[in-house]
Amino acid sequence: MLELTSFIIAQNNGESDGDFQNNGIAHWLLGQQETGISMWQRGQKSKYSDVAGGIESLCLLYFASVVRKDESLKKTVEKGIRKLIKRKASVNWPAPLGRFLLNDIEDGELLSLCSSTPILKERQLCQACFVVAVRSLEHEKMADFVKHLGSSVTYGAYSSLENEFYLSRGLLDSIEGYLIQFPDSDKERAISHSPITIQRLDFC
Repeated sequence: MLELTSFIIAQNNGESDGDFQNNGIAHWLLGQQETGISMWQRGQKSKYSDVAGGIESLCLLYFASVVRKDESLKKTVEKGIRKLIKRKASVNWPAPLGRFLLNDIEDGELLSLCSSTPILKERQLCQACFVVAVRSLEHEKMADFVKHLGSSVTYGAYSSLENEFYLSRGLLDSIEGYLIQFPDSDKERAISHSPITIQRLDFC
């Protein structure tokens, strides 16, 4: 994915923020966090973005700010989200993802705002579960973080059209790699009750 998205960005001068999102995810999962963040930031300047004006890239940057405990980045992202949701396009998906991260709505309302139309529903549920996972991580609720990441990759083939699907899958693989050292009977305890922090996982 890294080589492909790098080629696409070079060929079209980075017209789509989705290409930067995918490229950043590939870098992130390879342990290149700074480059991943840089790609997501560059995506904000793309000619084409989601219908809410670029909420998806900001959600990825919010995730990065939580993992790295970067309050400066978080404040910048929150400012960007607030700016976007003031627009008329904020009634459109994926704006609710940003509203959730700003605590304007709860997770139940977020999920209820997902489309009822097949295909769209699966894609939006994938994205919604990802940001709910991010919020759980922010509150250091690791068991809930893993649970919601797992949910985000369970909505069928169409959910794999969303960038969040691949980030969630990669994070789950890292977590499973960490937990392999524990017997099955201790895995839940290792996530929920031991002094595990996100810094000890491979994706950090």
